[in-house]
Amino acid sequence: MSVGQFEELLQTVAPHLMRQTTNFREPIDPEQRLAVCLRFLSTGDSFTTIAAMKQTCDVLWETLKDTYMPVPNEELWKTTALRFSEKWNFPNCIGALDGKHIVIQAPANSGSQFFNYKGTFSVVLLALVDTDYRFLVVDVGASGSNTAPEPGALPFVIVADEAFPSPSLPWKTPAR
Repeated sequence: MSVGQFEELLQTVAPHLMRQTTNFREPIDPEQRLAVCLRFLSTGDSFTTIAAMKQTCDVLWETLKDTYMPVPNEELWKTTALRFSEKWNFPNCIGALDGKHIVIQAPANSGSQFFNYKGTFSVVLLALVDTDYRFLVVDVGASGSNTAPEPGALPFVIVADEAFPSPSLPWKTPAR
């Protein structure tokens, strides 16, 4: 992130990050809060070494979501499909999907709910991007399903790797 980009982002979120000075404490200024939050998000450092992230992340989300993560609609899908066809010669594609396990400390009393095949506890970060690698949809930790859509329900496709096998295809993914 350039200094200019940081300053632009700070201008957008600073009013929401301002806190009142009290007799007990002086607040952390918005610039420091944003810098620490971005450091956390980029390095994956633990919450115990960097405090007050949730509120700053909430402010970032609320102030930026409509600009950078608009709710997908039919027009967006059509535009994205056209761009995939023009740029990558892949017709009717509305996005590229990938996921990543984000290692976490197991929540209390969660049993094996967050335990994965890699032998760690994690939540899954899923992201769908357009032709220019811009996020269309991001989902962290939601439960999914492996069911096919109704025939003819969606004229578009999403490209992904072998981690996302299509349930409608007649072959099976080979065992590893």
